[in-house]
Amino acid sequence: MTQQHFSSIHHFFTLFLLLVIILSTTTNITFVSGQAVYTSSVIGGTLNETRAIHAKIIIFDNYVGRQLAISANGDMYTTLGRGTVRKITSDGLFVPSVAGIETSYGFSGDGGLAIHAQLSYSLGISVNPMNGDVYICDINNHRIRKVSSDGVISTIAGTGRTTLNPISPNTYRQEGGYNGDGLATATDLNYPKYAQVDSKGDVYFADTYNGLIRKVSNGYITTIAGSKQNSTVNTFGMALNTTFGDLKSFSMNLNTGDLMIYSNKGIFRVFSNGTVVVIRNSLLISNNYFVDITFKSDTEVLFGLTNSIISYNLVTNTSTVLVTVIYLSGFTIYRDEIYITQSSRNLGQIKKLSIIEGKVKIIPIAGIEDEMLDPSYSGPVQNVSLLNANRITVSSSNEDVYFSETYFNIVRRISLRTGIISTMTGTGVCGYMSDEDVATQAKLCNPVGLAINDLNELFIANSNYPAIVMVNNSRIVPICGNGEYGRSVDGILAVDSKLVNPTEISLNPLTGELYILDDYKGAVRKIFKNGTITSVITKNSGSSESIDYIAVNPKSGEFYFLSNSILYKMTTKGRIAVAGSGTSYEDGVLAKNSKFNSPKSIAFNPVTNDILVTSDNSIRIILSNGTITTLKYTNTDPFPLSSLEGIAVSSSGDIYIVDAGNYAIRKLTQCPNGCFYGQCKTPNICTCDNDHYGIDCSNRIDWESRTAVIIAPILVILLMGIMIIVIVLIILIYYFRKSISVKIQQVYDNLKPKQTNIELNQSLLDYQQPQLFKTNNISIEEGLMNENDDSDDPVNRYEILERIGRGGFGSGKFIGNIFIRIFSLLVYKVKYIQDGSIRALKTLKYANIEELNLAMKEGTQLMNLSHPTILHVNDIFVGKNNLIYIDMEYYEQGDLCSLISKSNEPCKEAIILQIMNQICSALHYVHTQLKSIHRDVKPNNIFIKSVHDNSIQVILADFGMAKQNQGSSNNSYAGTPLFMSPELAMGSKYSFNTDIFSLGVTIYQIMTKDSSISVGQLHLCKDSTSVKEILRNNMSQSGMYSDNLIEIVIMTLEKDPQNRIDSSQLLEKIKMMESSHQ
Repeated sequence: MTQQHFSSIHHFFTLFLLLVIILSTTTNITFVSGQAVYTSSVIGGTLNETRAIHAKIIIFDNYVGRQLAISANGDMYTTLGRGTVRKITSDGLFVPSVAGIETSYGFSGDGGLAIHAQLSYSLGISVNPMNGDVYICDINNHRIRKVSSDGVISTIAGTGRTTLNPISPNTYRQEGGYNGDGLATATDLNYPKYAQVDSKGDVYFADTYNGLIRKVSNGYITTIAGSKQNSTVNTFGMALNTTFGDLKSFSMNLNTGDLMIYSNKGIFRVFSNGTVVVIRNSLLISNNYFVDITFKSDTEVLFGLTNSIISYNLVTNTSTVLVTVIYLSGFTIYRDEIYITQSSRNLGQIKKLSIIEGKVKIIPIAGIEDEMLDPSYSGPVQNVSLLNANRITVSSSNEDVYFSETYFNIVRRISLRTGIISTMTGTGVCGYMSDEDVATQAKLCNPVGLAINDLNELFIANSNYPAIVMVNNSRIVPICGNGEYGRSVDGILAVDSKLVNPTEISLNPLTGELYILDDYKGAVRKIFKNGTITSVITKNSGSSESIDYIAVNPKSGEFYFLSNSILYKMTTKGRIAVAGSGTSYEDGVLAKNSKFNSPKSIAFNPVTNDILVTSDNSIRIILSNGTITTLKYTNTDPFPLSSLEGIAVSSSGDIYIVDAGNYAIRKLTQCPNGCFYGQCKTPNICTCDNDHYGIDCSNRIDWESRTAVIIAPILVILLMGIMIIVIVLIILIYYFRKSISVKIQQVYDNLKPKQTNIELNQSLLDYQQPQLFKTNNISIEEGLMNENDDSDDPVNRYEILERIGRGGFGSGKFIGNIFIRIFSLLVYKVKYIQDGSIRALKTLKYANIEELNLAMKEGTQLMNLSHPTILHVNDIFVGKNNLIYIDMEYYEQGDLCSLISKSNEPCKEAIILQIMNQICSALHYVHTQLKSIHRDVKPNNIFIKSVHDNSIQVILADFGMAKQNQGSSNNSYAGTPLFMSPELAMGSKYSFNTDIFSLGVTIYQIMTKDSSISVGQLHLCKDSTSVKEILRNNMSQSGMYSDNLIEIVIMTLEKDPQNRIDSSQLLEKIKMMESSHQ
């Protein structure tokens, strides 16, 4: 359409709007245009409407606490997240924010409201007992900040100036500074912590990296303990001449002025006269890490450890364990009672310890309790917290909502009729179901996508142990995949096929076809009604495309998908961009000119024919006219939508969303045509403002002219009719001119010379290409040994004895940095006729010449491997029908799975040490010489070369998952779930020692004969200390293994890869143990 046409329409619309404005001004009638407004209510999770801000059902993360502060009236202040200060009122209600923005860290906001200011990791809070002012140690900003009673925030000390860390100048952390005492706001600080304020408003704090205790009074800062000059600690000296080192914690007795200081150099008492004494108490000295210190009285100080609180008597220099409490992160004293903060399972809790006659009673104050996270819970929906809710769907009867809790390995159901939540399927333990299991007893592993049909048959995408399963009448059956990783050819039955990592599914209700997003978000497959499977989108090994979500329009059956933040529709001619391919985040623009902010999921509204996309903290709506807008809603609770995940729409148009940021499932119900002058406080009912009425509150009550009521609508209708006629004429002219242009273009195209299609045929794989592969190639069909083969075919050098395997890493491989499709893999036991040796012959199928080149390159690398405990490859061949063959050593005694079998005797410690030594030696060679990561170390890939009573020789095999490290951490996903390290299973960055974790799991299974537990999954569900205790107990049950061996295995199974032992360290420890056995 030409610019003149657009100009004409623009002028016409301008004239029309001016007339409407004139009419509106004359008659006091307001014409309003707008979209539907929804009301939001919580149907699942702890943010229930009637208990939305009760502190006991709030989910704190594990940053809650360190220093807990309580005001004179009993209000509590603590940190929640790295940059937020929150309050629990004395009557138990939760105030979302006193200062800071939870999702935004930095520095801003002085002079404005504290709830809009940025903080950067607050660790240290205190409340003025006289006026309620809150003081915050804004650590990374190197400032002390104050929130006054009117909610305004200001800096009272510190400049915020930073310098690079002088020891590690490349570190991300920037040090503060030191420029002496003086005007507080002109003084440089260096990570201030642990503030305390007295009744006069004087603030005391630890300037931790400067090693000073400092005081802010009347706008000036002075040092009261510590020195930047002296490098020694005097047993009896002056505090201002003593170097304390890095301060870990301190407490001040506001009655006497005495200080208790804990640093990396010891524990010190500083008297009010300035003298300092080193505390030499055996119980305190034996514990080298305290999380907090607090004066309980003038003669008693409490020291907090992570598992106990110690009482120290200042007069007698004696100490005793006052109370044992686990996961302690901080505590304070209020009215002679102890209040603590705990951090476990990535959750924070605040509790009161009531100690009466030596007996401790624990009273929850704030934070969700562990029992509210029980995956097997069934009962009222408001009593359960939803930490892992992911995808969601709603039944056709609109009576039930289903959602997946991915990392709890379950799928739950909420009855909208009864308000009861229950577990539909899954036990909470990662695993794979058996055929036709009872749904509630079946194991799932990281379920994600959901779909449901009119028969209430629920389909679930089980991403690990990859399969699509269906729940029907309390039974669960697999319909696609068998829990093994692989890729299958098109046209076979889905139940016989293999998947890689299915995450999303969508059902076409018109045809019954099921779409599956698979292959690490790189491919889409479809199951037909007859049960066969085919490919819709094939993964391109050289493409960076990531498909994030798929959905089928239930009315048209059209297939949509999100890829790289763009919404596409698949047609017979290919994909068409529907929305997100532009640059505008604004409402009212054409959807294709818009841009999404982190889109997560798609749904279709069957009532309005709109497309809904969750985008960050909002829902974008693509209207039927092609424009895009943002869904407007009113909340029945104080928590706005946050980190939206799954979305579903019922047949009646109600929207159900996973509000992951608030750990809740929400229902959005449309208000009637929008509440133009009012609020939609309850579903389908508008509460109008005083001067408006009507179902949508669009009518004013006081009319100045009744005539206007009749005339205004008539004029508007006439103007609209004229406008429509003009638009139709413009469109007709536009398409007439366009059709002429198309015909001219067709004539021009016919004059162009035709391009000849060139077909890539087998001649491109001619054996006269030495740069690709060796000249002694043979051809073997998938069935192997075709009778029509030429008599001089090198295959005749082999005699097939039996087929010994199929599948495995051949179902998908990393070749270099590219994960390629391989449609089949067969392994045969053969005799090499020339010398009578027994060998293993593996066949792989490649798809194109690129994959052939890459495979041959990797095969050459495998042939060049030279290590006594790495499987030797004799030769690699290329056949006629896109097949590659690998000639390898064969080991008759099988693999290490035989040692895990419960029917065999337990393995001796000497044998285990030899296995660890040999495999670790192979991994050390792979890591240091080849700079590669194996990524699939497990018993099936470790062959037994020979075994005797006290000796064993093993061989590490199957480098199909191996990947070069390239000097930086990887974050692709590969391997076997049971043996994956936590970082690999979560798709995080990983490096060489992910192999050490897999070796540790292998050794653990041999020692315990337990092949069901997933150590990596255990780390994701429990804290590290609990996991180590479980593993330690399991390995010691047989009584056959020394504590040294158990601890070495524990080191290999460390959750944090930075703290996990590496191959060289592990080899050294194994050799030391082997020498002690000799």
